Amino acid sequence: MAVVVYEKSCWCVCRTGEDRYLSRSTQAHRQSTNPHPRSDTHPEGDQVNYDEQGMLKPMSDREVAHTAKKWTAFTVLAIIALSLIGWQVGWWFKAENTDRQVNIDNRNKGTQTAWHDEAIKTIADFELVDPANTAARGALRNKACGLIPRLTDSYRDESIVTFYNEECK
Repeated sequence: MAVVVYEKSCWCVCRTGEDRYLSRSTQAHRQSTNPHPRSDTHPEGDQVNYDEQGMLKPMSDREVAHTAKKWTAFTVLAIIALSLIGWQVGWWFKAENTDRQVNIDNRNKGTQTAWHDEAIKTIADFELVDPANTAARGALRNKACGLIPRLTDSYRDESIVTFYNEECK
């Protein structure tokens, strides 16, 4: 096994992994620039395996498989979570666009005119029905009181406002 060490524009090959084949300046440089000096534990607390020569031991097949399974599971869960979040955001945007379009359609001149005419007819029918017929008057009142809040201010004339203040509040 050969280890290649780069130091200040010179390449040194160490066949056994021991520092005795490197110059003293190279050894000193490796020790001063290594943020993790050789020890049994990594600074984050993970176990690091070294052989008797101080080289990192390769991972076993079982450790590789365990790490691969762990990262695969994490990746799959992350993809699922992002997909669900994206799906919910899509539904939210769709609802907002629908609400905006309904609001635009309801403020349309044709829609407002139709609601105004229907409210006027309902109020006229309410006034024509005998006051003793409370069921019919109640139904007409409920219909008119449902239509009037939908009207914009420009479509609310005096008779509609008066009826709303007397009967709906």
